[in-house]
Amino acid sequence: MGAIPKDFKLGIRTLTKKPASSSTAILAFGLGIGLCAIMFSIIYGVYFRGIGVSEADTDLPQ
Repeated sequence: MGAIPKDFKLGIRTLTKKPASSSTAILAFGLGIGLCAIMFSIIYGVYFRGIGVSEADTDLPQ
C-alpha cells in the first residue's frame, strides 16, 4: 500500500515539470471523455428511448 502515495507524488512531480505536455494530455483526456459521453447520450436517446414519433407508420403510402 505504500507504493500508491509514492506513485501519486511522482505523477504530480512529472506533471509540474512539463506543463505543456501535461496540459495536452489533460485536454486530450477531457475531449475523449466528453465525446464518449455525447455519443453515449445520442445512442441511448435514439435506440433505447426512441425518437418520440408517435404513429410513424400511418403516413406511409399504401
